[in-house]
Amino acid sequence: MTRANAVALAGSTLILVAAMLIGPRSCESGASNGYLLIGGVAMLGCLIAPFLGRGAPVAGRGRVALRGALICGGVWMLGLVLGGFRIMCRLF
Repeated sequence: MTRANAVALAGSTLILVAAMLIGPRSCESGASNGYLLIGGVAMLGCLIAPFLGRGAPVAGRGRVALRGALICGGVWMLGLVLGGFRIMCRLF
């Protein structure tokens, strides 16, 4: 397993765990902001991790970085659904 794959797996796991913990309390005290921050940090980690290694050409690293960021983004969206986030809490 490469470092980029390990970072994508760890980031995706972190996102899903955060979704299960933060989702039920998403309307209380701005807890959704923490989920947004965790998702952004995980996605940034997936973008940066491939460029920390050596040996592969830059174009290949860019493809791996983009793939990892798309996976983390998809897992973040899945966490929104599975975590039971309420988007419009006090609108009406």
